[in-house]
Amino acid sequence: MNAFFQTNPEWVERLTLVLVVVPSRTRVEKYAELKKEIERLVSEINGQLGTLLWSPVIYMYRSLGFDELLALYACADVGLIVPLRDGMNLCAKEYVAAHADGQGVLVLGNLAGAAHEMLEAVIVNPNSAESIVKGLKEALEMPGPEQEARNKDMAKRLETNDIHAWTAAFMQNLEETLAMQRQMAVNHLDAAQADKLVQAFHNARSRLLVLDYDGTLVPFSDMPSGAVPDEDLISLLGALAALPMTRVLILSGRDRLTLAAWLGKVPKLRMAAEHGCYSWTGTEWEVEESVMANTTWKSVARSRMQETEKLLAGSLIEEKEFSIVFHYRACTSQSATFSLDRGKVTKAVLALRSALQSTLSGLPVQITDAKEALEVKAFGASKGAFFLRLLHKLEDDPDFVFAVGDDNTDEDVFEVCEGHNACHTVRVGFCASKATHNLFDHNEVRKLLRRLLQS
Repeated sequence: MNAFFQTNPEWVERLTLVLVVVPSRTRVEKYAELKKEIERLVSEINGQLGTLLWSPVIYMYRSLGFDELLALYACADVGLIVPLRDGMNLCAKEYVAAHADGQGVLVLGNLAGAAHEMLEAVIVNPNSAESIVKGLKEALEMPGPEQEARNKDMAKRLETNDIHAWTAAFMQNLEETLAMQRQMAVNHLDAAQADKLVQAFHNARSRLLVLDYDGTLVPFSDMPSGAVPDEDLISLLGALAALPMTRVLILSGRDRLTLAAWLGKVPKLRMAAEHGCYSWTGTEWEVEESVMANTTWKSVARSRMQETEKLLAGSLIEEKEFSIVFHYRACTSQSATFSLDRGKVTKAVLALRSALQSTLSGLPVQITDAKEALEVKAFGASKGAFFLRLLHKLEDDPDFVFAVGDDNTDEDVFEVCEGHNACHTVRVGFCASKATHNLFDHNEVRKLLRRLLQS
């Protein structure tokens, strides 16, 4: 108020602030200190500017009855409600409701939740004295017709958005949340469901198996280079790919050179590397044209990752052609002699993610969370997008599709499959997923694949 009167001296002896402080938590020391500070400021302003006939501030330290409060709202030309955090929303709405004649101006702080609903109020920044002074001046000088128009719109919105509307919206949101939970619920693939899946595979005239690699066909390794396929897996994949009317695709985030070295000799096996950026023809790799080829952003991402790598022993950076990955699995591995506190690792990775989002904002990249890894990849590098393109390219529409994966990158594939009766999707690990079923680990996946082979 002092700042307002200094810049607007014409309002001296014409404007009075009625400050109502309702006693609360009177035994709390901080509240007692705040009360003393308020009273000191009120005394200072009244002492400097007040006269025998006028006080700039009327200070009331007590609760007001409803009738008193309603009368105060109704006679106030301006309702100045500027909380420093979300709150005082009911007061703002009561002020508008009390002005049945449409007169009066609500000045509302932008941190109050009601500011998003009462858009016709004069919105100010409660942390800026200049903003409050400007808003108060605007309110005091606002023409009557404009006051009526603003209050009419707010009053109409208050009548519509009453407790009944709020309750209905709350219940609708709750029902939608429950429906989403049911949709995302863990559904372990039991024996009966597995039998139906195997039978559907057996009856199909055209089959497509889409298999992730790490965590799906092989267990995770502390070092990416350690997840080498064993002879049993190579034999299983070869036998499946050799089946008539059956296509087998390894759709992985792995780089193409590693996939080619590990699985390139399996006859008829299809592969897609780096989340679908490259596809294996059987003799060579083809790059997908839809992927953004400009990867100049990798140097920025690498620099950020290197800073975090210095903080986390056991972490490492894996660089591919269209992506760069920060691995931190070994940081908390039980087998590691330098195992770090998981909380420290999580905090560092979250900070890295935030830094990457900030520095790479506006660039053609995606930042994704994998199993104990953080990946920055080129825009267009998506398993789901690749899978969709593959379906369009196939000469015949498969009447049996089996897709299995273990992390968030595989959810894009599951999403494409949603609603298609021919698709059977499995998420490895018991977590919420768009997949129709879950399996415990790679051993269960291999067991199911063997059943398909024997059908």
